[in-house]
Amino acid sequence: MWRRKKVACKPYEGLARIYDYLMRHINYQEWADYIEGIFSILGVRPEDILELACGTGTLALELARRGYNVSGTDASEAMIMIARQKACEIGIQVRFERMDMRYINTLKQFSAVLCLYDSINYLRTEEELRKTLEGVSSILHPGGLFIFDICTEANSLRHFRDIREAGKGDGFLYQRHSFYDPASKIHTNEFQVRFDGEPVIFTEFHQQRIYSLVELIDEINSSPLNLIELYDGFTFQKGTEDSDRVHFVLRKEASQPP
Repeated sequence: MWRRKKVACKPYEGLARIYDYLMRHINYQEWADYIEGIFSILGVRPEDILELACGTGTLALELARRGYNVSGTDASEAMIMIARQKACEIGIQVRFERMDMRYINTLKQFSAVLCLYDSINYLRTEEELRKTLEGVSSILHPGGLFIFDICTEANSLRHFRDIREAGKGDGFLYQRHSFYDPASKIHTNEFQVRFDGEPVIFTEFHQQRIYSLVELIDEINSSPLNLIELYDGFTFQKGTEDSDRVHFVLRKEASQPP
């Protein structure tokens, strides 16, 4: 264990600087392909897309590169700052703003809202989930889509029940402890990051609620949105409790007011 003063950070406050390194194994082009596949199945091409919990903006920028009008929001100011910098560097216009998805406060309406990479799992109570679903409905055009994904309990038990890893990149070292508590249904990721030339270790605790599909479907059925489909991982097969990841596709009724 490193011998430096530890500084506790909010999720993605200290981690933002190494987030793209940690996520380098993710193929965002394939994820964008998958989202476009869902659009194709439903016969739509959304005019305006909002990505909630957009992180450093990689997926939002990829969709914008494909001709979509995209906006991105995230609760972490540090992540948003990096997303803006990336957009500026590659010359793609995407509006990135800090916003907590539990408190959606944009007046703009969208044809589709995305919330990916198990960001919904950060909503730890049914009330937070309910507020988010209602908030999304309020900014969707009638007939608009909400696509989100979750990690399942099967995923936590199979792959991340109690793992430790450490690594290093250009100018930093990190450690991660990932563990799942089946009793509380909470999956925790503890990160420690040490940057060269800085006297402290940044620590972050990320806690995610692992919902069952039944719990999520019950909340969706009580919301203003309709469940269209749930898919297993990055396929178009039916998602089940045994899936590692499930994509949910919801739609706002065409007759609903904003």
